[in-house]
Amino acid sequence: QVSMLAQSVHYDRLLDPKEFPDVLPKIAYALDEPRVGAGVIPQWYIADLASKEVKVVLTGHGGDELFAGYPSYIIAYFRDILRRRDWAELRRALSAMREKLRTEGWRRVIGLPLYGLVERDLARYGHEAVFKDRDRARVLTDAAKRAMADHDPRGELDRVLAKCDATSSLDRVLYLDIKTYLPSLLIVEDRMSMAHSLEDRVPILDHRIAELSARIPGRLKIRALTLKWIPRSQAEGLLPRAVLEHRKVGFLVPLAEWLRGPLRRYVEDLLLGERARSRGLFRPESVQALVRSHMSRQRDLSWKLWSLLNVELWHRTWIDPEGEGNPKPGGLPGRPGPSTRG
Repeated sequence: QVSMLAQSVHYDRLLDPKEFPDVLPKIAYALDEPRVGAGVIPQWYIADLASKEVKVVLTGHGGDELFAGYPSYIIAYFRDILRRRDWAELRRALSAMREKLRTEGWRRVIGLPLYGLVERDLARYGHEAVFKDRDRARVLTDAAKRAMADHDPRGELDRVLAKCDATSSLDRVLYLDIKTYLPSLLIVEDRMSMAHSLEDRVPILDHRIAELSARIPGRLKIRALTLKWIPRSQAEGLLPRAVLEHRKVGFLVPLAEWLRGPLRRYVEDLLLGERARSRGLFRPESVQALVRSHMSRQRDLSWKLWSLLNVELWHRTWIDPEGEGNPKPGGLPGRPGPSTRG
């Protein structure tokens, strides 16, 4: 519908997971560091497709962080309602909840632990780690734990929050995302596009829009359980109702099935092979248990396996010496060949 309104031309590109063993090392090369999100795969292909037609593209990054578009913000929204004792807004939210619960995404949000409504440490539930403390303790070797003993990611988030003078839970979570999560998205977007000699720009993050958003209280950004209420209300009459009310859909990929299907041997070779075992970072038996559990469909551990896979790819791309057993990714669009690497 938006395409017809804008009279734009849209393209479809079907991804072949059989290409991924060749593509993933190139992505690891372009990223420079391990990254968690699997959305980097379609980003790579979109940048490749766009670069064949244009040299500059506009992206929509920033709208969710500036104007409260992520379902996870609902926890902070409810906390603020209870703190303000805004019973009228609470009634509107509960009335809207019945309709929202029809989508899986909202069922997951509403089903979050109730401690989120009273928990003071916003970082604990605003930025959930792929590996929780107990999981991390099981998968890391003793040597890796000692090397990372002084690293406290939760403490880093707390230090960011300490610089925020807002009292509203939603305002504080938005501040945290703008300072931490959003920059990580921008880095990935920039590296995927520049790997294809493509420049991407983010008009929503124009400093005037960002500064205006910072002056708008959180209670106006989510109303009656409607995320991004301000841009939605301003788009009334400009966009069809079906577009305005369409549920948020991220850059989703069927990662779980890819890892179990066409990428299974690739994952097992990388994570369970001798090179990965000899690094001394992860306990081989723990990694093997994760792989076995996911492949047998006991649990969906795709994000954990993807994280481990990215660490291994990063090591092979940037740390391991280049040689016949470890060829560097060549032919990167917009990047120098491996022989010119510093």
